[in-house]
Amino acid sequence: MQQITEILENKRNIEHLAEAFARDRLSHAYIINGPAGSGKKTFARYFAAALLCDKMHGGGDDGQTDLFSMFAIEKPKEARLSDGPCGSCPACAKSLSGNHPDIIFLKREKEKVIQVGEVRQQIIDDVSIKPYYGPYKIYIVEDAHLMNESAQNAILKTIEEPPEYVIIFLLSENADSFLDTIRSRCIRLDMEKLSRDTIMDYLKDRLGVSGPQAERAAAYARGNLGEAIDLSVSQESAETIQGAVDVLKKLKTMNAADIFDEAAAFGKEDPAQILKVSRMWFRDILVLKAEGKDLHSELYFPAEKEALKRFSDNVAYEKLENVMKAIDTAQTRLEANVKAEAVLEVLFLTIRRNIKW
Repeated sequence: MQQITEILENKRNIEHLAEAFARDRLSHAYIINGPAGSGKKTFARYFAAALLCDKMHGGGDDGQTDLFSMFAIEKPKEARLSDGPCGSCPACAKSLSGNHPDIIFLKREKEKVIQVGEVRQQIIDDVSIKPYYGPYKIYIVEDAHLMNESAQNAILKTIEEPPEYVIIFLLSENADSFLDTIRSRCIRLDMEKLSRDTIMDYLKDRLGVSGPQAERAAAYARGNLGEAIDLSVSQESAETIQGAVDVLKKLKTMNAADIFDEAAAFGKEDPAQILKVSRMWFRDILVLKAEGKDLHSELYFPAEKEALKRFSDNVAYEKLENVMKAIDTAQTRLEANVKAEAVLEVLFLTIRRNIKW
């Protein structure tokens, strides 16, 4: 248990929850906010396990710890806990195997929406049933930002007046999308980005990823462990990113026909990915240009530092700013459902016009 939670960092959020527990001031509802892959589900699962651990509530025998020790953070004197989570008691065994009856994950039928019927059946109609095993009954709603307005209104009364044993974790990629009445009644915890070294160590030690591959993935992921893992284990993702980098490197010499072909190909694959890669690529060029030296550890694409340096030496600030604005415009158009191929054609042509030397 400690090994898993060590990668979470997020000490500020952990300390907040630990102190609230110590003072018997836990909220009944939390919004855990962060992008996909930022560790929201892991955070919720393991904190739920901590709250339900037998030793936290006086059960078990040896090996007593406390919540702060579990998360490897210094304990403030006024918030000391005893008989904390151990990872080996019966409750922890149930939690870590995904079989604890008092940790309930909401299941949804449709990919893009959480419907009111699902909230009513799985949460509202269930909260009156007391916990089967532990002192709490914990509901975890993944992608809670997908709750439609009816579903949010339905869960509101439960958030306002829950039984004392209920805790609800709403995991969200966009906390601002919730109704004001939901946001005002929940404690919001924003997931913190992991350090590049933490991600690299995890990829190498846990997944056996090679040093250079782990470095590339950690640099590209920008503090998002899930994205780094995907990049490390998915050949398709790695090829898509490398393909985007290859296009950006040669855009200045491509003719219009080739540009249209590349735009069509990326438009069918993952247009959002090419925009992300483009923004990071030109950000690296700007960093090198501004600093006037090789900042290997600061680059998203450290393996491409020689190519990036050539661009930084030969492209003026004004032209780079034009490119960054074009990427922002392309993002806006893509979000407005403009045809991806057309968006990328305009972007690639704009980039070529500004980076020729």
